This record gives sequence, structure tokens and C-alpha cells, in this order.
Amino acid sequence: MTVPTMKTFVANNTGNWILLSLGTVGLQDEYPNLVFPVRCIVALAGSWTGSFVTGQAGHRIGMRKRWWLLTEFIFESLLVYMSAILLYTHAVRLNQNTNLIILFFLSWVFGSQGVAAKSLGVPGIAMPAVVTGTMNDLLGDPDLFVPLTKNKTRNQRVVFVLLFFCGGIVGGLVLKHVDAALVLVLTASMKLLGAVCFLVVPGAVLKPDSVASPSKSNEEKAVGE
Repeated sequence: MTVPTMKTFVANNTGNWILLSLGTVGLQDEYPNLVFPVRCIVALAGSWTGSFVTGQAGHRIGMRKRWWLLTEFIFESLLVYMSAILLYTHAVRLNQNTNLIILFFLSWVFGSQGVAAKSLGVPGIAMPAVVTGTMNDLLGDPDLFVPLTKNKTRNQRVVFVLLFFCGGIVGGLVLKHVDAALVLVLTASMKLLGAVCFLVVPGAVLKPDSVASPSKSNEEKAVGE
């Protein structure tokens, strides 16, 4: 949603970092519809803030503690809902510079989500917001063509790539036929549903080398401690 409406990524720091580098050498004058340095800075600042707050607080509290994950995902949902409310009430308009507020909120959410999701140690999905690495790992998997029940990691990667694409289709259709605010409402609702799942999913023991912080592997063995 943010790329066509605000000309900036909120879940792709690589893209923002490259576009910011292009803006640094003055290419925004040659490519005024592509390079927006101020927007890239705001998006990066939001993402870094979310990553910093979630990472630093999470490692001190326990990144895989059930109540922490629940709280974090609810907070992320509230930031997205707040962005939708700002649009619905016209306190912020996408065609004005006030949309930088929403850009910061959404970038915070995806930066925070990246840190929190990585701590869950899902095999085969290194970063939840970037599909390129997952595609590379999927197609380069030596067991790519084994039976469905023989390669759980391959299956997870396939589902992730397909869901990523389907999510873009749904968001694009809603943006085209309704408005951007509804896209945010749906996003926040799905994130809230994910938060609720932490109340019911069973705990899972991680191998020491799959925990983000090895020094805490014994402390954070399972979701729900």
C-alpha cells in the first residue's frame, strides 16, 4: 500500500537504503517520481526505532515469553489501527506531507515485527518481511523435489512465498476498489489474530543454535515460559 500511495517502503529497508543513497547524490531531481530522500529517512527511522525498542526490551524480558509476544503484537496492531483512524478521520491525508506520521508508524511496526518474528526461529524463513532470501533458499534446496511429508522447511517456504503474493493481491484489490484505510484495518486485524494465537499455540523447544541470542538459549527455550 505504501509504495503506490506514499512512494516508500515500510517493510524493505534495503530499498529505502538504496533510494536514500541515490537521493544523497542528488538524483531526486532526475528521478522525481522515484527518489524521495525525506520519506526514506522517515521510514528508516521508524523501522530502526521499532527494531531497537523491541530488540532491547525483548532480550531483557525474554524474546520468546508468551506474554511478551502477545503484548508486542497487540501494540503493533494498535499502531496500524491508529494509522487507519487518522486516515478515516482525515486528520492525515495520503496526498499531503502529514502522511509521514503514518509512514513512521507502519515502519515501526514492520521493524518491530522483523525482530519479534526472527526470535521465533521459524526454519527456512530468516526475515519475515523479505521474500528474496526465502525464494533463493527454496529453489536452492537440495531436497526440493522430495515428497511433501519429507521436507517441512521447504513446505514452509512455499507457503510463505504464496501467502506473501496473495497478501499483495488482497491489499491491491482493497486499495483499488475501496481505500487505503481499509487496507490498514485488515492488516491490523490479521496482526491482532496472530497475537491471539500466542494464547493457544503450544510451546516449542528450540535448539541452542536456532535462538537469536545463544547466551539466553536455556532461559528462553519455549514460548510460554
